[in-house]
Amino acid sequence: MPFFEDVALRRLTAAGVRHTVLMMDSKQCAACIQDEPPLAAGRAYTLIPISMQGAFHPKLWILAGPSKLLILIGSHNLTFAGVACNRELTTAIRVEGPDDSHGLSLASQVWEVVESWLQMAEDHVPRHALDMAKRVKSFCPWLKDTQQQHPESEISVLGTGGDLPTLWQQVQGRLQSPCVRVRAFGAFFDHDLRFLKQVEEQLAPESMTVGIQPETVEGLPYQADSRWQWVNANNLAVGAGADASSYLHAKALSLELENGEELCICGSANPSYPAWIGSEGYGNAEMMILRRGQSGADAADELGLAALDDAPELRSEEWRAIKDRHEQRQAEDAATPGIRTGIAEVDDGQIQLSSSLLAGLPSVHFYLDMDLDRRDVLRPLEQSTTEVLLLDVDPGPLAAANYLDAVDETGELKAKFVLHRSHELQGKARTNKQRRLSDALASLETDTPDFEVFLNSVQKILFSEESNKTDIRPKRSKPTSSPADNGQDKGGFGIDIEDVPKKKKARDRLDHDPDMLCLLDALIFQLKADGTVLLGATDAFGRSEEEQVGADDEDPTPAQPKGEISERIRRACEQKLNVMMRRMGEQLKGYAQAGTGKVAILTRLLGVLSVLRHLRKVEPEFDWSKKHASVLSKPALQELFVNIIVNVQAAGRDFLDDDDVHHSVAESEDIERLRQLTLWLAWDIGVEVQVEPRFNESPDERKSRLHTNATLLGLARSFMNDPDSIPDAAEMFVTAEVDALMWLERIRSIAENIQQFACRHESGLSAANARPGDIAFHAKLPGPWVIKSPGDGGMIEMIPVDSDAKGLRCRADKLQIERATTILRSHV
Repeated sequence: MPFFEDVALRRLTAAGVRHTVLMMDSKQCAACIQDEPPLAAGRAYTLIPISMQGAFHPKLWILAGPSKLLILIGSHNLTFAGVACNRELTTAIRVEGPDDSHGLSLASQVWEVVESWLQMAEDHVPRHALDMAKRVKSFCPWLKDTQQQHPESEISVLGTGGDLPTLWQQVQGRLQSPCVRVRAFGAFFDHDLRFLKQVEEQLAPESMTVGIQPETVEGLPYQADSRWQWVNANNLAVGAGADASSYLHAKALSLELENGEELCICGSANPSYPAWIGSEGYGNAEMMILRRGQSGADAADELGLAALDDAPELRSEEWRAIKDRHEQRQAEDAATPGIRTGIAEVDDGQIQLSSSLLAGLPSVHFYLDMDLDRRDVLRPLEQSTTEVLLLDVDPGPLAAANYLDAVDETGELKAKFVLHRSHELQGKARTNKQRRLSDALASLETDTPDFEVFLNSVQKILFSEESNKTDIRPKRSKPTSSPADNGQDKGGFGIDIEDVPKKKKARDRLDHDPDMLCLLDALIFQLKADGTVLLGATDAFGRSEEEQVGADDEDPTPAQPKGEISERIRRACEQKLNVMMRRMGEQLKGYAQAGTGKVAILTRLLGVLSVLRHLRKVEPEFDWSKKHASVLSKPALQELFVNIIVNVQAAGRDFLDDDDVHHSVAESEDIERLRQLTLWLAWDIGVEVQVEPRFNESPDERKSRLHTNATLLGLARSFMNDPDSIPDAAEMFVTAEVDALMWLERIRSIAENIQQFACRHESGLSAANARPGDIAFHAKLPGPWVIKSPGDGGMIEMIPVDSDAKGLRCRADKLQIERATTILRSHV
């Protein structure tokens, strides 16, 4: 890896590349670490060693940007020789943006294969490192839908590894006519020529020509099968100024068909059985480009493949030299001892190591890669599990270390694990949108906040096309166990999210678009870009948690508002927020017909509510709060709240029906936070139970009171199955005032009442005794409902949650009726 770190990585960084991921074969990685250990792995870039029975052998570059994409697929290794000296064969795919349908199709095919490779690494590479690799796709906003049918064209991508079909299976599926001629060349072969023999057996071509460079080829037996034409390929595709003696490392296979079509396939795969036919457990991971039709003919002509038929055949002395070189190589490989390698994640002063990486090793001690005389053994923590080993490390030595060493009782090095620093790499993987959002959020904590930039950044994330790509598959939360409290301050301005006490079992997170995930992490889950919990929360007087310790709570001095913000800016921000809430309201109106798009709508709503809550939280610190002004318009907030109740929670939708999406999504942490933020919004706009009529209540006042009760019933109903979760919403409130806590307790009590009476089958009241404002339950229709009037002819009319909609009329004998005081009056 010296070439990668000393040359390639430096050039990439100088060109503005921020996020770099290197995937490589685990055995090659071990050899590199043993000979010349990389110094920047886990810090400046993410290293992912892929472990498999065969070889992880693809040669792939992906250079991703917001408007363009460059993909290189070929035979070149990531070495100085592979990039600058050898004769290699590489295909460049340039994608010029979302309108380049052909390039986008090829790029999507490439990414599907990459995701298959990452899936292969899930059992031996930390989740965070795999997430960093997946983040590469976020730099191309238009590379989102990879699970799609790609139109058949003259050029396609072939990839193997994991559950993917073999290369030969993929090629055979594209043969539309008998094969009459086979040409192949490469640098490595399997010793028994199993691949070439199978090609001959299955295709029965009239001729087979195999080109090699006699001075360098590996794996061939002495005097290979004479039925095929073995030729010297030194002069293959040698242009002006090229050196015919340079190492021929390129690989290609050409198939001429009876119908005149030619398939030209080039990339990483040598003409060997593991590369082309080997199945899972034996085959390699490879990537090739297949050209057919006119494109295939043009590629074959450009490479000069037809000239192989006239190239000189190999001489006997060349075969003997090949045999001697093969035997010498086998002896060298057998004599080379190896060590085990892998990735250990560094997170908040701890090292986490998958126990699977230690399987089969003798009893070992763990050290950081420091001088033996100065290093101390690292002891596993009690919280270690059978899946994950946890090591606690002093921050000083840990900051200087690059590796975790495993040494046996005799002092022999058995394993060397790269330290993957998740916090440092997390920041490098941020997109431009995420960086702008982070900077704008930081500005809100200063005397010169940039509200307009913040709102612009938020809207670009919330209402972009990518925010529709929320995956309904849950993103599994990292398994945790709270570290033992040793009384020591770990320092810093954040605490690890896993150290936060949890009242309940952690829920799953949904797998959002990376930009949306960044927004939600920052505003709801209180995570910084490095994954730690923000401790910037203040109390009602603007004091941080540290400032509250030992403070006099009886007569505190309120925090002074920050620098003056012009009224023009406040009004402009208010208008932007009103537009945001109206756009969200319009999308909520189409929620019932959204199908699987419901998850994306709810995710966007979660983002909108998180922004509103955050602005409410920081508002008191600015000068307009002294004038009782706000960027949050109460009418707009009320309209948004009604839209949520009418379109999402009314008619029994409860945010997500199990019939609409997988149950795990409805039970996810994201949906739970959405419920809690809806409670916060109701509290913020002053929604309150009003059971008793006011003195001399007018008809309009009564209509407003009953509509408010109907709205609150719809809100409480969504917690009917889990009323005890309502008090947990207190953490979403800007300040934990006593009034807010008592309000939440009232909502919880109403939800319990709904749960209790919804299961009853007898009515507490007769229809004749029903009064406006009483509560009605129907056995088949979702509810409960607030009664508007007993009606005539045995019909009872209910108040709709939507004040502009027509009320529901039901037969009185189909309803279970209870007094409003029974359902709406809490125990508080």
